[in-house]
Amino acid sequence: MDEGDRERILDSFERDRAALLAAARAREAGLPARWLHQPSHFTVPASDSDRIRKAAGGLAPCRRLLERLGLAPAEVAAALEVEQALLDEALAGGAPPPVVIVDGEDATALDPAVQARARAAAVEALCEVDWGRTLALYMPSGLELDACARDLVDVVGATLCRGGRLDGVVWPKARHEDELRLLDRTLAALESAPGQVRVVLMVESAAALARLPALTEALRPRLGALVLGLVDLASDLGLPEARQDHPALDAARVQLVQAAAAVGVPAIDAMTFDYPVRDPALDDAANRARALAALATCARDARRGAALGMAGKWVGHPLQLLVNEVVRRAALGGPARVERDLAEARAYADAVRAGRGAVAWQGRMLDRATDRHVRVRLRAALAYGLVAPDVAAALEL
Repeated sequence: MDEGDRERILDSFERDRAALLAAARAREAGLPARWLHQPSHFTVPASDSDRIRKAAGGLAPCRRLLERLGLAPAEVAAALEVEQALLDEALAGGAPPPVVIVDGEDATALDPAVQARARAAAVEALCEVDWGRTLALYMPSGLELDACARDLVDVVGATLCRGGRLDGVVWPKARHEDELRLLDRTLAALESAPGQVRVVLMVESAAALARLPALTEALRPRLGALVLGLVDLASDLGLPEARQDHPALDAARVQLVQAAAAVGVPAIDAMTFDYPVRDPALDDAANRARALAALATCARDARRGAALGMAGKWVGHPLQLLVNEVVRRAALGGPARVERDLAEARAYADAVRAGRGAVAWQGRMLDRATDRHVRVRLRAALAYGLVAPDVAAALEL
């Protein structure tokens, strides 16, 4: 074989390599930057206009809610096992929620009049609330409910027609890719630009778990996230308890994380069902203890999901939003850990510029794989404002 033969083989390989890389990129959802950070999905009933507006305020009411429960930040921080300074910062900042879901499905009574009012309230909120950086999503009834088509077409159609804000729909109870193709065709008919409305897919049945690759492929250009629907899935699997730490549900979490990573979208964990609210039957001391326990449970669930790779969590109360955001921010390790990660990223970048693919740094090996992992943490820190934009730009985060 002469040099000309080798060059022809090389050219053929390079053409095929380029085609394979392009095909691999096409198999990803290609999320816009603002969809990449979804640590909390705050869900509120579509039928309650007041709660939708309050949800858009995010952490703003949390200090007042804690005072109403008689809880001091110091004891809340202790229950969450986080530094009080971190909690105080979150309470002072009053940040908006990353995602709000206007729920027209399970949170809406199966009554035609109630459902009609919920659709009207959803359109009003999506058109009139200042959503800012928050992703505004709507969840219609599932395919098996008679209100499904009306929910989807009326709310999506009216919101887009009026120039409202609708970043995506949350599709519940999915079982087969054929229904997702129907959803895709319907959204394409309603939107003014292709792919304008993303889809967040609820995984809450054995059929959905068994068909996850096909479901994500059917939705891939629109897919925004995968969400674990814990109670419905527990029912479908015949589990005796809808328990957050049930091994079957942890196995489902792992499947979601794998399927989401394969197409480049976040996997979102289920809601904690213990709410930090007062019980009229209890006295003040008992209510304080009950609320603290509920917050601690939410923190424990958030850590459990994050350890399994879940990128976010559903929440249904402002204090759950506070807990999840603080726990996830604490997991970044604070300014000292962020500075160490930045130093590591810079050290590896220096090694690459010096022509080295791997380098020993402070007693550990750095290479392309370790750099990729540290950059995942740094992008999360950037989303929480712990990395300055100019620093992020210099490191090409």
